[in-house]
Amino acid sequence: MATQSLEAVARSFEVEAERLHDSFVKMRSDTGCSNCAAAAFGEAILTAWIQTAWGEFTRHLTVASTLGGQKRDGALVAPAGTVATLQAAEEAVKEAARRVAEKQGLAFPVWHSPTFVVDIGTELGLDNLQAIQFAMGSTPAPNQITTLRNVLVQPGKRTQDKYEELQAKLGMLNIAPEYMPRQLLNPGLPLFTWWIRELQSAAYDSVN
Repeated sequence: MATQSLEAVARSFEVEAERLHDSFVKMRSDTGCSNCAAAAFGEAILTAWIQTAWGEFTRHLTVASTLGGQKRDGALVAPAGTVATLQAAEEAVKEAARRVAEKQGLAFPVWHSPTFVVDIGTELGLDNLQAIQFAMGSTPAPNQITTLRNVLVQPGKRTQDKYEELQAKLGMLNIAPEYMPRQLLNPGLPLFTWWIRELQSAAYDSVN
């Protein structure tokens, strides 16, 4: 049985997240403005990309955990059931995702959703489920990113209502969605930067 390094899976995401953050910073400097539509549009696209990257990370983490991986401290995670090959782990995760999506009334798996990821881990009986639960529940960033992405890609009353709820929680009222990633949080971090740091921290925690 091949043992995967769970830390390597997390590290891969951390690197990709940093690359997207570098693009966020560079995009604003290259456009020559910090508050123009061109920069805002690019930042909105990056929001969708970081959501995709997070979803890919959680799926890879689940597959590696199902196969039986090695945590950051070197401790081994027992494989789920009789899974002994990467192909078997992929199939087990695919089937678990189908069942969970069906139970949640979803048309397809939503790997960017912390609740969905935890439910799949529970369905599979993952040995490291506790660490995954802690990491997925440690930050509101994934759900905030999804809210913004949805109102940008699928504008409508439902997504707008969710977005307005997010605005109220963040204390950032009357901000057009495309300008949200650049809004500053205390202590002066752009929201997109805070999202990146939160996701990187959650990825780190998930393999402890």
